[in-house]
Amino acid sequence: MTETAIVRSIENNVIKLGCGHNEGCSSCSSSFCSADTHLFEAANPKGLDLERGDVVEIYLPPGKTVAAGFLVLIVPLLLFAATYLITGRVMNEPGEGIQALFGILGLSVGFLLSFTYSKRRKAANMPVIVSIKGKGFIPVGNAELQH
Repeated sequence: MTETAIVRSIENNVIKLGCGHNEGCSSCSSSFCSADTHLFEAANPKGLDLERGDVVEIYLPPGKTVAAGFLVLIVPLLLFAATYLITGRVMNEPGEGIQALFGILGLSVGFLLSFTYSKRRKAANMPVIVSIKGKGFIPVGNAELQH
């Protein structure tokens, strides 16, 4: 899937992007995209000549997007359920409180595994900048001013 983003900074080949305004933005009342604090990194494998404020098109492989969501949400929940149920079978009448504690431990391990995996695969899972849609735009709130 492709999205639009705005180059916020370029430091040592690390390109930080902010949300761009897409077709669906006109009907959206979310404040997420108008906030300058929501930055993410992207790769520039084509070596495009980017400058701060450029509007770029990024590609997010759908498979990686789904896998990331699965890893962050489903794996910890599955580990919670598994440790909760296994505790009930292994211990003789442990009680729900003990099972819940072990479930929370499993949930924590799931989040730790997710974080570790994401950290190690950061470069491979980055969105990729595919093209420059506009040069020299500086976002100001919900508006964009050309300089």
